[in-house]
Amino acid sequence: MDFTPDKVSVILPTFNRKGMLLEALASAKAQTHAKREIIVVDDGSTDETFETLQSDPEIQVVRQENAGPSAARNHGLRKAGGEFLAFLDSDDLWEPEFLAGCVKGLEQSGAGMAFANWRIVEAPGKVLAEDAFAERAILTRALEGSDAEWIRLEPDVLRDLFIRKSFIMPSGMLFRRSSFSHDWDESLQVGEDQKFILEGLFADEIAAVCTRQRLWTYRFHDSNHCTNNPERSRVSRGEIRVKQETLNCYGDRLTVDQRKALRGSLAASWCDLGYHLAAEGDRRGAALAYLRAWRLRPELRAARGGIRAALGLGSRK
Repeated sequence: MDFTPDKVSVILPTFNRKGMLLEALASAKAQTHAKREIIVVDDGSTDETFETLQSDPEIQVVRQENAGPSAARNHGLRKAGGEFLAFLDSDDLWEPEFLAGCVKGLEQSGAGMAFANWRIVEAPGKVLAEDAFAERAILTRALEGSDAEWIRLEPDVLRDLFIRKSFIMPSGMLFRRSSFSHDWDESLQVGEDQKFILEGLFADEIAAVCTRQRLWTYRFHDSNHCTNNPERSRVSRGEIRVKQETLNCYGDRLTVDQRKALRGSLAASWCDLGYHLAAEGDRRGAALAYLRAWRLRPELRAARGGIRAALGLGSRK
């Protein structure tokens, strides 16, 4: 397939979110970057999503049997004809200048990926955080000293930052097709975005450009992983898998400090899993999760306290 220069392919995966999807889709249609296409991939919805969108002349809509967000994004990639690629989750929103700004950042910097700051709201519009970058101190420190609209981060700097704290999300990034050599991992239902980015940083040596401008909105709601309690242990397991695979695959390319940071992050995810398993009543599973955290970081008080609490020997501290 020949890809159209300067064209952005917007890929919007969705599953049973017809109401929020229409709002996300409206934000994609309102973009000031005119050279674009919008591809909606319906991941087997049962709420008449496909039927609602079929007659919309401004989009391509394709349907697949339910296979998860990674499969939906890969399906969209196979349909995409643009030089630039952007993913918008069906519960998020873009500001009108999102695509134009990111394309500008890439063209000015020559980087392979652009990402933007965001705000966090709780439906129907309560602002939880106006500046998500401000809550990620390691990133804000790296950006200090530059007042540029778009700031370039070299691959080694980006890797060092990202293994310590994630700060790039699917709805907030745009990348050059030529910069990434891999697809989304369809075996992952959660954490797939972090793995996709990490592979780009390590395998493809991606440089990125970012802006402090808040160009998109993340929406908390009852059916996403971050607020849905029954999903929390599954989210923790996904995080653990991605971090462990990163250690296994790229550990020899990390500095001593980076390995220590990643092991600490992995231990924290094991602690999170222990906490959620305990809340679900699985005391044995919780104790084993806290034990894994303790083995990674024996000095971690939360791990020691979690083991005792799960075994009924005291409270988590």
